Amino acid sequence: MNNNSDFLKIIGVLTMLIDHIGAVFFPQVTLLRIIGRIAFPIFAYQIGVGYKNTKNLEKYLLRLLLVGSISQVPYSLLFTTKTLNIFFTLLIGLIAITIYEQINPALGMLFPFLTLSIDFDYGIYGVFTILVLFAFNQRKIMLIVGQGFLSSMYCLWYNSFLQMYSLLAIVLIIHTKINIKINVGKLWFYSFYPVHLIMLLFLKTSNFL
Repeated sequence: MNNNSDFLKIIGVLTMLIDHIGAVFFPQVTLLRIIGRIAFPIFAYQIGVGYKNTKNLEKYLLRLLLVGSISQVPYSLLFTTKTLNIFFTLLIGLIAITIYEQINPALGMLFPFLTLSIDFDYGIYGVFTILVLFAFNQRKIMLIVGQGFLSSMYCLWYNSFLQMYSLLAIVLIIHTKINIKINVGKLWFYSFYPVHLIMLLFLKTSNFL
């Protein structure tokens, strides 16, 4: 797996922020949403990296659950939705990886279908993205083909071509050679999600933009 974890995380955070600014304040600016398609595959990939490197899987699962729970109210208010936020998607994806690795690969690949009744961000597409990026992380062609297929199905289902730009993230994951060390702790990356949602919600409700 690509070890340029810090660099990819920064790219993921920045593109997510751009996407959310576009979705909330400038929905007519398609370029912002295109840039935003890069974010989720990077976070999905990082779940696999985290699984490989974690010393305590239970704590890892609990961290995702905690951040998702803290973020849910501002997320729901900001986007006017009852859908569970992306951290629940990442949590379910981590469970799928655990089943895939520790119990049975076939069962892990079937697990996403059990989540169809749960309304969470990106849904079953999101969970399969996490699994594909984990299972094929050393097979570049399969990685591109697998994510291309998933994104195509997503686009057909929602009648929108936008998600195909998520393949840009796969290119970054495969080919990025930049290795930088960011002097911010794990807490910064986890806290950024709820904090940026709260800030954008404040700007939205105050009609600042």
